[in-house]
Formats: sequence, C-alpha cells, structure tokens
Amino acid sequence: MFFCAMLLGSIAQKNATKGKDHNRFVAYPVGYYSPETRSGVGFASTLNFRTNSRDSISPSSQISLGAGITQNNQAAISLPFALYFNNRRHTINGEVTYNRFSYEFYGTGSGNFRGDFSMYEAEFPLFRINYLYRLSENWFVGPRWWYEDYRILSVEKSSAVNTDVSGMEGGITSGPGFVCLFDSRDNIYYSSDGNYLELSWQTQSALTGSSFYYDRIRFDYRNFYAIGEKTIFASNLFGDFTNGNVPFSQLPGMGSSKRARGYYQGRFRDKNLLLYQGEIRRKIDLRWGMTAFWNYGLLSDRVGNFNFKNDHAAVGFGFRYSFDQHNKTNLRLDLAWPFLSGDYVYQPDKAMKIYFTVNEAF
Repeated sequence: MFFCAMLLGSIAQKNATKGKDHNRFVAYPVGYYSPETRSGVGFASTLNFRTNSRDSISPSSQISLGAGITQNNQAAISLPFALYFNNRRHTINGEVTYNRFSYEFYGTGSGNFRGDFSMYEAEFPLFRINYLYRLSENWFVGPRWWYEDYRILSVEKSSAVNTDVSGMEGGITSGPGFVCLFDSRDNIYYSSDGNYLELSWQTQSALTGSSFYYDRIRFDYRNFYAIGEKTIFASNLFGDFTNGNVPFSQLPGMGSSKRARGYYQGRFRDKNLLLYQGEIRRKIDLRWGMTAFWNYGLLSDRVGNFNFKNDHAAVGFGFRYSFDQHNKTNLRLDLAWPFLSGDYVYQPDKAMKIYFTVNEAF
C-alpha cells in the first residue's frame, strides 16, 4: 500500500500544473480500501483556483472529479465543488454524485448486536448544494437543498433482521434546509489551528418532492490545536437527530472512513446519534506523518433514551503521505479496532478494519 502511496504521489507531482494566482491542477490514479468496498481503483483530479486574482482572503476554490470501481462490484462517479467569491462573502459548495453500491443492513436498535444482516444493492444519484453568506469574519449563514433518488436493485434478506422500516422499497429524499457556520480554521483542507461549528436543520415532505416526511437537526464541532511545530490534537463532536418517517438509508449510523472508523458503515443505526472523535497527528518529515485516533458513540430511538450500556467505541492508528504539499492533501492508511465493554458484536466486527483513501477524516 505504501508503494502505491509513493507512486501516486510521484504521478501527482508530475501531472501538477501551476498557473498564475495559485491556480493548480492535479490528476492521478487512485487505489483505496475500506471494509464496505474492499479494494478499489479509479482516478481523481482536482482544480484549485482563485475566482478573483485580487482576492487574498478567500480560500482557493476547488472542483474535483473522481470515479472508481471496487472489488465488491460497486461503482461511483463524483463531482464535488467549493467556490469562494468576493473575499469569502459568498460561498457555494456541494456535490453531484452517482453511486451503485451494495451494503449490509443490520437493522436498528439493540436487536442488531448479533451481527445478522440483509444484503442490499442500490443505485442513487444525489445532488447537494449549499449557499453561505458571510456575516462577519468567521460567521456564515445560508440555505441548502439535498436531493437523493434511492433505487433498490436487489435484496438478500435475513429472517433475523427486522426490515419493517421505511425506505426498503427505495424512494426520493428531497428538501431544503438552513445552515449556520462558524469557521476560524487556519486552513480548510488541512487544519492545524482553529474551530469549526456547523449547525443545520433540514426538512423533507411531499411538498418538496420527497417520498418521506421527516426533519433532521445536526451539529458538527471540530477543534484543532497545535502542540509544537509537528503535532496537532484534533477533536470532533458530532450529533445527528431525526424525527418522523426516516428511510433506513438516511438513519444516523456508526461506521465509515470519516466517522467512527472501526465499524462497517451503518453497522449500528437509529434515529439519533452522538459521536466523539479524537486524533493526534504527528509529522515525521515534510511528506510522512503518523496518527493515533479513537471514537466513542451512542445511538437511541429518542433523544432522551441514550444509554451508556449500549456504547460503541474504537481505537486505531495510521500513516500519512503528503502527495500534494501545496494544497496539503494527504493519502492516509488507517487501521482501526472496535473496543466494546460487552459481548455485543460477533465476528467479523471484532476484526481489524483497514481504510486507505485521500484526505483526513475530519
């Protein structure tokens, strides 16, 4: 894997092009690995640029294009974007993505501890867009719209898993929301100092084109603190609270390469989630680094029903390779283990999880 990391870094540097005003284009082949996909290959490209060469306050705008296929016969193509205008007074960001994905659904609540699951294959184009207006140096507010068309292609059901939940036949989620953001990070792509707090509310109903009616409130707080010149302590407190007829694919869940590493994506799901993640990032030299991380999560069907007896935790460590130092973009290899206080989870959940991808988890 690290030979692959160095190879990608070399290719990225050879294919990077610089222009005036910090414009930069990078294209490279990618190899990645996660518990949900196993091995995957594809390509990625990123264009960083200034919308106004005289604007020294806005971060570099970024448009990326990536595509990949996996060992589990999954495929995705994605176009994320982040555009900054007029000294960051206006921000437009979002993504357009098509996914064809097979995944394991373990049910919801305490009944999914045994590890039985149903296998689903689905395709889902999605479109997300946010507009933020800068109120002051660090405060931003604005609307958002998220759309996803979830189509179930095949199902292998397990009689031990409760599938009497919304969305098992697919459906559209579509609705507006509102975002309030505080951002004092020194760099939005790789932070070593500052704070980030996003508060959002979103609603879904037939009036907005959705097949389901539900509301979602989220908060996402991140803190970055430099300890000397080579060490960063990063923390993330994340809450996701839903109410109404929530489709199973939209239920808050534990596990992914960005949230709760150590668990299969959506291994535990319910209507409400509280998650803490901590990470120590240490530079070894200009390109290489190491990290140690941990996370702790709670799920419940109601906000007042969080129970520490049903907690979910994991620990791990990883390596970093900076293949694009100009934009502070890292390849990362993370190894994570679930760390449970009781005999909640059966194999293969106690096995080590491997993540090999691009950029930090948060």
